[in-house]
Amino acid sequence: RFFMNNEIWSGREAHEYGAIDVLVEPESLMETATGLATVWSSWGPHTKEATKHLLHVQTDNDFSTHLDHERTLIEAAGTTEAFKEGVAAFLEKRHPSFD
Repeated sequence: RFFMNNEIWSGREAHEYGAIDVLVEPESLMETATGLATVWSSWGPHTKEATKHLLHVQTDNDFSTHLDHERTLIEAAGTTEAFKEGVAAFLEKRHPSFD
């Protein structure tokens, strides 16, 4: 309804409809956004690139084709140095270093 009817939703409505997954009070917005940005910036470079790519092309194909494409990217991620570092960090109980 948001797109097809050009409806404007409040934050509460967007949360209720499942369009957003977190609803915060205005005074907590920057802290919450900064926290999410910090987590996302800690991802390995391939993860960030693949996520941005998948968001960009999500409407180019049907759902099944999109999932196949996503699966291909996940398989490719398993061959990267960042993946090896992530696994090593997990096994060594430390934070990964993707520099």
